[in-house]
Formats: sequence, structure tokens, C-alpha cells
Amino acid sequence: MSHTPGPWRFETGNDFGIVPTHWKGKENLHDCAFIASVSPWDGNPKDPDTIAEARANAHLIASAPEMLQALGALLDREERITEHGECALCYATPNFVAEGDIIHADDCPLELIRAAIARARGLS
Repeated sequence: MSHTPGPWRFETGNDFGIVPTHWKGKENLHDCAFIASVSPWDGNPKDPDTIAEARANAHLIASAPEMLQALGALLDREERITEHGECALCYATPNFVAEGDIIHADDCPLELIRAAIARARGLS
């Protein structure tokens, strides 16, 4: 099963609700999944820092579909990043090639992207 298609947005109220952009309100709630609710109530609900943190968390969650798409597009261009047998991001060289594939450094951005996509898809 796949996640609810993006883009997502957040709405303000007593908390910050994350909903698909195509959602128009309670009248068509049955047409989509409610994504998340981010509440500033874990700390002092009137504290501006607590509210700002909840709002920032809501923005981060709402941007997840676009980030996943962008990271996937970057991986789709991996061949350009690793032209001539060298990774332009972690500088793995042909000395680290095994069976035609470059073995990237553990902290290579491509490896971090693969791990993030796997977590987002529930594969790790």
C-alpha cells in the first residue's frame, strides 16, 4: 500500500492538522485520509516557542511527499552523479568498485537518501 498522494498542507485550529491538498473540509472527509495532527499541548500551550515548534513539525510533515519525490528523482540520476566510476558526492573511486557497482562511503549522501526513502516506505 502506498501513502496518501501529496501534496499535503496543514490547517490551524487547536492543533495543526495535516491533510491532502485536495481535501476541502469536513464535507468530503470520506474522500481522503487525515494524515496527522501536531499538537503544541505537550508543553505550555501558550508558550510561543512550543507553538512555533509544533508549527515547524507540521510544516515538516506536510512537506514529506515532495521531499520523497525529490530524493527519488536524485537517485534516478545516480548514473550522472557517478560518472566515470567516481561518486561526485563521496568521492568513491574505481578502486571501490565491486561487480560494476561503486561501493559508496557509509556517510555518502546517496546512501543517506536510500536509507531515508526506505524508512519512508516502511522498508527499514
